[in-house]
Amino acid sequence: MTDRADPELLAGLRHLPLFVDLPVELLELVAARARRRTVESGAVLCTAGEPGNEFFVVSAGVVHIVAPTARGDEVVAELGPGEWFGEMALITGEPRSATVIAASDATVLVLARSDFQQILAQLPAVGLALSHVLSRRLRAHLQRRHNRERPGAIAAVTASPSAPDTMLLLNIAAALGDEAGIPVAIVDHVSKRVSEWPVVDGVTVLADGVLDPAMLRAAHPLLIIWVAASDARTPALTRQVDAVWALDDGAAQLLESIDVSFARVRCESDAVTADPCEIQLVPAEMTRAAITRTQPRSAAAVGLRRFARRVLGRRVGLALSAGGAKGLAHVGALRCFERAGLEFDLFAGTSMGGIVGGLIAAGRTSASLLTSFQGFTRNIRRTLLDFTLPEVSLLRGEKKRRAIREQTGERQIQDLVLPFWTVAADLVTGHEVVFGHGPLWQALDATSAIPAVFPPVALHDQVLVDGWVVNPLPADILRREGADIVIAVDTSAGVDPTVRTEQHGNALQRLRHRLANPAIVRVVLRAMEVGARERTLANLALVDVAVQPDLTAFSVADVQHVDEIVERGEAAAEAALPAIRAAMQRRLA
Repeated sequence: MTDRADPELLAGLRHLPLFVDLPVELLELVAARARRRTVESGAVLCTAGEPGNEFFVVSAGVVHIVAPTARGDEVVAELGPGEWFGEMALITGEPRSATVIAASDATVLVLARSDFQQILAQLPAVGLALSHVLSRRLRAHLQRRHNRERPGAIAAVTASPSAPDTMLLLNIAAALGDEAGIPVAIVDHVSKRVSEWPVVDGVTVLADGVLDPAMLRAAHPLLIIWVAASDARTPALTRQVDAVWALDDGAAQLLESIDVSFARVRCESDAVTADPCEIQLVPAEMTRAAITRTQPRSAAAVGLRRFARRVLGRRVGLALSAGGAKGLAHVGALRCFERAGLEFDLFAGTSMGGIVGGLIAAGRTSASLLTSFQGFTRNIRRTLLDFTLPEVSLLRGEKKRRAIREQTGERQIQDLVLPFWTVAADLVTGHEVVFGHGPLWQALDATSAIPAVFPPVALHDQVLVDGWVVNPLPADILRREGADIVIAVDTSAGVDPTVRTEQHGNALQRLRHRLANPAIVRVVLRAMEVGARERTLANLALVDVAVQPDLTAFSVADVQHVDEIVERGEAAAEAALPAIRAAMQRRLA
């Protein structure tokens, strides 16, 4: 017998953002599993520390969220009709982080975690909607905790003033202004020859005057104060600004002697770096011309903007999900991002997302990746399939390893153009293993070692398999490594009709199809995709914008549909561009 949905309950759910986009018949399925609970004022609905097994929606009345603080238990939020709590219980089942008490007589709608899991299996759209809700709430929490304020004043200290210093500061100032969207001023307390500075749009050079950052800040939102290490006022100045740069070794020695934290901005014969910002630029371009204006797409200008985002607390990370053949959509998304001129500072990916992300971080373009994938999938039996006796795996994995190594060469992860991380699962400990250094080919081989399809990768005392098992969308790694804004391409949403679809054609055609597309591969990949859904949803809460291509027409083993999958990824990224630009241009306080 099918449960009937309460009409009043159905009407209440229809107005909730979590369920507003569901068709009526799907909404009825959710409503049929929910229960109404009436409580009196003062009743405890859930207690901090207890297992989280239920999700609540306030239908009538008011409830208080009570959390422990340094001053004892405090009411941190008040929720009324239409608002909800306990959503993390639906995703993780982790212990409650707060106690909820009815502040008046109240009616709540309750959905058990077990019921929600059944709904999620049938209606992925509910999970995606919930992930967006979690994203907004958790992102607000992360921003309260971790957002860095934009520096208002920076002291650039030099012991040996030179003409290249002025052009270096002009280029940095222009990049800071472009990324922050505000004018920047340089105060020259070294050469004191303002008329000799080149003119750069958006940058004002001020003459020597009263060295008072407070007065200067009132007129200029972002200042770079160029001072000499020998200036008697420099030690005091370095304690009045938000950041300090040493432009040469003499300045660094002074700052160390007075115990001031600083970043060493280097201009050497082979590279310009900003330690600890890990930026490398071409000094000839950077110190002799206003490269940010004359050649904005050059490697030096791109590196300057990357450095500026680091200074401003606006580093952008791109997370690329696992997804088997669906992960080819990442190439389309990247093609869209490149065309739109979007720049990313950090990359992380798992499985196919790891392969794509690692190669992009190594300096490849989406066009070159597409050419490589098209050639690779044109004859998958020659390039990938090396069957063996299925004692450990269906394939030997030697062709996959060779193909990866041909693409990466002997590059080391720590030496890539951009910071990159990927993950694998250790069968010995059951833990996630994060690769942030070492041979790139080895990391990509491990993150794509699909259990039962490819053999595990033995590395030191670890036995590694596909990172899809433990972290299919490594947005958490990007947050942990310092990304202030995280964009994700998630290819895991949707159903996979091919798992149960019969193949058509004559007997020989069906046999050839099964040899090229073994059912065991589709089943294993789909099982991993389903099993990883909860972790994907949890990590989507850490993302500012998620690009989720419509790939319901494809299976995780559809490598023969490269062009179509790439086009779906590109279309989804194009649709998400306004939201991505808004997130990347968000001004910091």
